[in-house]
Amino acid sequence: MNRTSTHSVEGMTLLEAVFGTKPDLSNVYEWSEKCWVRTEHGNKLGKRVQTGYWIDLDDKSKGHCIYWPDK
Repeated sequence: MNRTSTHSVEGMTLLEAVFGTKPDLSNVYEWSEKCWVRTEHGNKLGKRVQTGYWIDLDDKSKGHCIYWPDK
C-alpha cells in the first residue's frame, strides 16, 4: 500500500514523500508470473522442480503462495 501513488502527495509514493527516495521494486514479482519450485522428492533422473504460477506472499508463514495448475 505504501508503494502506490496517491493524488494527495503530488503523484509520489508515500515512501518517496517521507524519505525522498523511490522504493526499490526489483524483488517484487508480477502476479501470475510463471515460476519453478524445487521439490524434495526429486532424484537425479526425475523431476526436481514443478511449474506453478506466483500468486502472493503469505504473511503467516513468510512464504510464497503458488497456484498449481495440475492439482
